[in-house]
Amino acid sequence: MAGVDLERLVYRAVNGGDERLELMGEALRVRALPAAGPRRWWRDRLRFLGSAAITTVRAARADAPCLTEATVASFPGSDDAETRHVRTFFLAHHFGVASDCLGRQSRRRPRRRPAAGWWLWWLRGVGWALLGLADWSERRYAWLGGALVDMQLFKRLEGELEQVYVFALYDRRQYLLLTFLARHTRPAVTAVYQNIPLARNCRHLHLAVPVVLTSRVNLCEADYYRAQGSFLPSRVTYASQEFALDTHDLRPHEPLYDIGYYSSGEWARREGLYQVSDVARVRRGEFAANPYARAAADQLAALAAYARREHRTLRIYPHPLERRLASSGVEPPYAALADGVTITIDGGGDATSRRTMYEPRVAVSLQSSFIWERLDLGLDDSFLHEFADPAMNVFERAALGPYAENVCRGSDELLAKVDAALRRR
Repeated sequence: MAGVDLERLVYRAVNGGDERLELMGEALRVRALPAAGPRRWWRDRLRFLGSAAITTVRAARADAPCLTEATVASFPGSDDAETRHVRTFFLAHHFGVASDCLGRQSRRRPRRRPAAGWWLWWLRGVGWALLGLADWSERRYAWLGGALVDMQLFKRLEGELEQVYVFALYDRRQYLLLTFLARHTRPAVTAVYQNIPLARNCRHLHLAVPVVLTSRVNLCEADYYRAQGSFLPSRVTYASQEFALDTHDLRPHEPLYDIGYYSSGEWARREGLYQVSDVARVRRGEFAANPYARAAADQLAALAAYARREHRTLRIYPHPLERRLASSGVEPPYAALADGVTITIDGGGDATSRRTMYEPRVAVSLQSSFIWERLDLGLDDSFLHEFADPAMNVFERAALGPYAENVCRGSDELLAKVDAALRRR
């Protein structure tokens, strides 16, 4: 017996009714992030109650600066200056607008007394949290606390806002905020999607809002999912490169290496996907046996053998996660492959590899977003691994259109495509 279905009550209230409610539920279901949180029922419900009753009020009363612009960006991690710079640069570069940030990690106070409407949402949030005590199902609600803070901050500042760009829509808190803004506030709202395929967790959009896609690959996917009736924007705008701050001034040049391998550090991630903060566990190799890590090791070993056999150069580009681990004395498993001549590893602190896009003639990765970024730059000799189990892929082959040629089923197909690309040059 599940008791009250609080999930449906919350979704219906934020959605403002039943319009495409089932599609909204599906959209939130596949957006599993944030995945962390209390597993025990009572801890989950108490955290939700604390967020709804206390944290949201603290956020409203916090000593914070006023907004500097009527256009704002919303995204997790907005307390980080570098991330803020990336987002504000993107909006200025593509749309010519100056912007501020707003959300639970970048709070702003209103210049004048806020409308009372936000208090109604505070009361509603407290009511939901109390009702959660009557929902005995395994559903989890702690993640809603962050969404409530965001919704109430935006409602308080509604009168000072003209345009809101919502980023990081793989996070269900962001999708819920997007829905709230579209249904319950006056500012124009635009959804900005990441530079990786929509397939894994962004294939559903139940709102008729303007959408910005940041990769050519996404354009094919958007057409595919629109035809399926699960992606329903009012219009689509293409704005190349989500991280335009790093790539806007890149100029094509002659390749320095035959093959570039862009690692995602699967060996150091929980389940091969999620970053962890405990360096000691990574050092002990607790995550190195996951299926993504094994596949990456096999892929890289095949490329290394090919490079030695065919007298090609292979450059390995570590993920920023791996660069940070290296600074703590934790070397990646593939360090043993490097010989300093045929196979080398790109060095350098916390630096991103984004500035190296034109260095390799051919680029390969298990699942790095850099492959999609290279394709967006017209660097078509860029290849990604395709797992036999579709659930393990970040893409859906049928949705990729011509870019389906850039995914490879196994090392034999990968090496054949790499070899053909190198022989064409």
